[in-house]
Amino acid sequence: MRNSIEFYYGGRSHRLADVAPTDMLLTWLRDGQLARGTKEGCNEGDCGACSLVIARLLPDGAMDVQPVNACIMPLANLDGAALFTVEDFASPDALHPIQDAVVREHGSQCGFCTPGFIAAMVAGQIAGVPHSAEVQIAGNLCRCTGYGGLIRAFEQERDTPQPPAFQAKLEAAKAWMNNAERGGFVLETSAGSVFAPADLESFAALRQQHPDALIVAGATDVGLWMTKGLKQPPKLLLTGYVTELHALEQDEAHFTFGAALPYSRVGQHLLQDYPEAQAWFDRLGSVQVRASGTLGGNIANGSPIGDGPPLMIALGARLRLRRGSDTRELALEDYFIAYGKQDLAADEFVEAVIVPRRQQGQRLMVEKVSRRVDQDITAVLGAFSQSADGSLRLAFGGMAATPKLAKTVMASRNPADIGQDFEPLSDLRASKDYRLRVAENLLRHFLNAEQEAAA
Repeated sequence: MRNSIEFYYGGRSHRLADVAPTDMLLTWLRDGQLARGTKEGCNEGDCGACSLVIARLLPDGAMDVQPVNACIMPLANLDGAALFTVEDFASPDALHPIQDAVVREHGSQCGFCTPGFIAAMVAGQIAGVPHSAEVQIAGNLCRCTGYGGLIRAFEQERDTPQPPAFQAKLEAAKAWMNNAERGGFVLETSAGSVFAPADLESFAALRQQHPDALIVAGATDVGLWMTKGLKQPPKLLLTGYVTELHALEQDEAHFTFGAALPYSRVGQHLLQDYPEAQAWFDRLGSVQVRASGTLGGNIANGSPIGDGPPLMIALGARLRLRRGSDTRELALEDYFIAYGKQDLAADEFVEAVIVPRRQQGQRLMVEKVSRRVDQDITAVLGAFSQSADGSLRLAFGGMAATPKLAKTVMASRNPADIGQDFEPLSDLRASKDYRLRVAENLLRHFLNAEQEAAA
């Protein structure tokens, strides 16, 4: 295995060997390259001031272009990728069309947040995203100007082709990536080690050799442990380069999502079967978070307020777990045992999430309740599915120490029984009584629709 990473930035390749587990992309850019157009704001992936554009090659050879939060992105996650910052978009002769539109629509005042907005919008323009400007910039916070001009700027230029100068940069980056290695390295530093295998067999072997290593996918949660919690894990084991963990398979009965597949790609397929989950998907972090964060990681860390598990439980998802060469499957609701405790051995890991395809006559409702619409931690998340035969799967997050099914209500079909399934806590997000009332009302809405349909 190699002892360095290599990525493309500023029109050339960069090879780095002395990369510690806690080294973040933003620090390397601002301090190492003096590329200070990309700003440090919240340092937790929430405000978007540090947004930049990352390009990677997909298995079919297409280039996937996404905005990411540089403040919580481990530098080791950049191997084989191409990086573009606000300094790259314009040419010596003209602003990028997005930049020009922001100026024209008075979308910038103090300018601190502007590079991040520009990066998010340029990435959306390149990718040809189908959603609204509000969704594309939901991960960016403006502190003084307001969003009207920014929204107008993106809507005016979203379908504009890339200017020749920047298009040439994209093509040069793709040519470099076509010949670049991705993964298959070990970084050993005085501050710790980073293991980045490129295949599943090597990953499983390293997991058994280093059961104390912290498994990291998109680092949308782990990044905060380092930047805010100041944790310094001595070993990281990266999932992002394992080909098999990025696999996406589907047949008539199931989707099988590799554990390292980012939400941005999971959503492309899942929402075709379950369009009712679109609002849930759009509020799952931000475009930046969904580009890096993974469904497998959201499940594996066992958070009681993760937005992915309740919907997956309602749909009857199963996990494939691997330990060495051995695998086993279990229902997702059985994976969560207690707060901070999952049915997972020290040297075992989540390999894939298996989600049933939509069945004829199936009904689904997903509702997230939080203080803010975008980028907020869940107070209550309800995901309810009813099969054509009338059987129910009613799942909640934020109501207990783990995401779980409301089994009493599933049997009684009486929303008032929710207190027999959950005894939530009161905290800064919501009180116990509020959570119970909200959960009961969500259930009532779903079950009343069932009765109205029967009538």
